[in-house]
Amino acid sequence: MRCIVFESHNPEQFMAFVKSVRFQPGVEADIYVSDGNLKHHLHHHASAVDENTEFEEVGDVDLDSPAVYDRVYIVGADFGLRGLLVENGFDYKNISMCYGDIFLCRCPLDDVFIIPKAKPQVPFAKKPAEIYQHYEGETSRAHARRAHEGFFDKYCQGEGLDVGYGGDVITPTASGWDFRNGNAQYLSGIDAESFDYV
Repeated sequence: MRCIVFESHNPEQFMAFVKSVRFQPGVEADIYVSDGNLKHHLHHHASAVDENTEFEEVGDVDLDSPAVYDRVYIVGADFGLRGLLVENGFDYKNISMCYGDIFLCRCPLDDVFIIPKAKPQVPFAKKPAEIYQHYEGETSRAHARRAHEGFFDKYCQGEGLDVGYGGDVITPTASGWDFRNGNAQYLSGIDAESFDYV
């Protein structure tokens, strides 16, 4: 599989991550990291010896050749970049948005890297969810429409729990359950009937 991975939120942290993990066998990857003045484009060959992380630094990414890549991965929620790639001929069905804690749960990047998984370390607390300032997802984008339709008056009264909120919580006062809190099938630490809406 040949793929390209874009990262622009935490370039230094992501570069350290990429150089510390192994790639899945048979993956040939272009890694493009950019934030202001820091720009790297690294290429990892599928035939790297013993699956070690071996790179060569190459020039700019050729966004005009979508057929070269089987998959595209965008770390974070950069919908602007996804739109640009689609305009350049990339198939939107082959573009994966990767966010959440990749060390706690299955994510699209598991197809590229061998990522060691850890157990959730953050116990759930009933309090307003943490809002990630850099993130604007589908929930935020739909807020005005939902308010106009009366969604919040009808469904979000009292104390709420937003499961899988990903930093983009349904209402500012809702508690958030995310990957780092554990398996949402069990909602460990939450008493029955302790929320008015979920």
